[in-house]
Amino acid sequence: MTQAVARAIEYWGATPGAGRVLVLSGAPAETPAAGENWHGRANEAAAMCTTRGTPDGVNSFNAPAGFADCVVHLNGGVRPTWLADDKRFAVFCKQIAHEFGHLEGRPDIGALAGTVESERPDLARVPVSERYRLVHGHRIYRGRPASSRATRVRRAHRRRL
Repeated sequence: MTQAVARAIEYWGATPGAGRVLVLSGAPAETPAAGENWHGRANEAAAMCTTRGTPDGVNSFNAPAGFADCVVHLNGGVRPTWLADDKRFAVFCKQIAHEFGHLEGRPDIGALAGTVESERPDLARVPVSERYRLVHGHRIYRGRPASSRATRVRRAHRRRL
């Protein structure tokens, strides 16, 4: 988790919430439904979500400099163990970067497909996540760049826009 958060901060070049972001793991019921832009999965619980206090009210995207009480909620049903996160670290790291983007005032709506801001950050190119290697004993978990299938999906989505 520490490495994913460090890479999210590196990606955005800033630490949201005046440097105080709490990351919690909980029951699937504690996360909202996945975004409506994620076709076929809108009724499933999201893997992660954020909450934040703002001058305009809870979870507004206005005035990110005034965000406080920033929390990233992890769905414990999607991410049951640290080993599962390590095996797919690049994807996990991209999702953390996506959530930190919300804490920087960047909503999903209007985000370009294939970017970390979109509903599918796993399809984005995020070198700080993909190049990192986790080492546990004799096992090395390598990040992988977006697959050629992911690239084709992004291109097809762009053509539809």
